[in-house]
Amino acid sequence: MAREMSLRIQARALLIHTAALVRADEMALRWQRRSGEYHGLVVAMHETPLAEQARLREQLEFVAQHFTITSLEGFARLWAPDAECQASSKPPVLFTFDDGRESNYTVAAPLLESFGGRGVFFIVPGFAECSRHEALSFYRSRINPDSTPGDEAWEDWKPMTSAQIADLAARGHAIGNHTLTHQRLRGLSPEELEREIGEGARKLEAWTKKPVDAFAWTFGWDAIDRRAWEVIQRHHRY
Repeated sequence: MAREMSLRIQARALLIHTAALVRADEMALRWQRRSGEYHGLVVAMHETPLAEQARLREQLEFVAQHFTITSLEGFARLWAPDAECQASSKPPVLFTFDDGRESNYTVAAPLLESFGGRGVFFIVPGFAECSRHEALSFYRSRINPDSTPGDEAWEDWKPMTSAQIADLAARGHAIGNHTLTHQRLRGLSPEELEREIGEGARKLEAWTKKPVDAFAWTFGWDAIDRRAWEVIQRHHRY
């Protein structure tokens, strides 16, 4: 039986539709071209439900007309000493996905691949290790503590498995660390920081058999401190 979209999905759909109507994305692109400066754009997402697959494809079609949908390695070339951005070239755009929802594996990754791009999937290993019975509790207590019971769709809180994460890495996507248990890093002890950052990276490396170069901390910009930043830099390039 068809399930009604959650309030969050409806709000996201309204926001995307409104932006498309006023062409806010195209206006921003034109402003950047007039400024004569080219920068990369990072688009951060969370769940990508099947109900929004067609809309996501439409957005990617627009992005592909004006940007180069790239990978972490391609985006990192912006910092290369000999990097040059020509005025006529398309600036790179990098898509990232937080937490490790299965909908990112089933919906977002194949769509990105169809446009020649690869994403960065910031994984919470503790979430990936949850059983189906544990996942909702973990989601409510760790991933989205503001969640309202009954408003979460299955696609919001169903995590990827370690095998799916390894498959993404094998297909050329970057797997990033999003802390071991989706913990706020500000004020943690050195031992707690090493567990959340270092152990999270080690688990992902064991699953993917590849270095985990990228890290994204959780919640807001102010959810880390200097001590956390130093541990992040010790374990990750980006």
